[in-house]
Amino acid sequence: MNAPLRAPPDDVPTLTEVVRPSELVDSLEVPQPVHAGHATIDEERLTLQILWNVGARADALLESGLRTHLPPMLEQLVEQLLPVLRAELSSGLADAVREAIAQEIERSRSR
Repeated sequence: MNAPLRAPPDDVPTLTEVVRPSELVDSLEVPQPVHAGHATIDEERLTLQILWNVGARADALLESGLRTHLPPMLEQLVEQLLPVLRAELSSGLADAVREAIAQEIERSRSR
């Protein structure tokens, strides 16, 4: 049996809105920078920016790879499926013809 759904405890965080990475980067409050020698680095903002950039690059690579490799893969798949589909179609047509002939024979006998 399925147990009824219960509300999560108050101390369990729940997602209440969709946040896109670019919105997250833009909406961050500026934390105290970490001092590294003479330069100051906002590590959290830098991390989010790098993640955003890497994600965008990964997206572009994925799309490029799909556009390059998917067409030949689909063509190969179609070539492999054609004989199977032809056999199934042929079998289905043969069954349909046999059924139609049987019906016509039955009709002609009943006249």
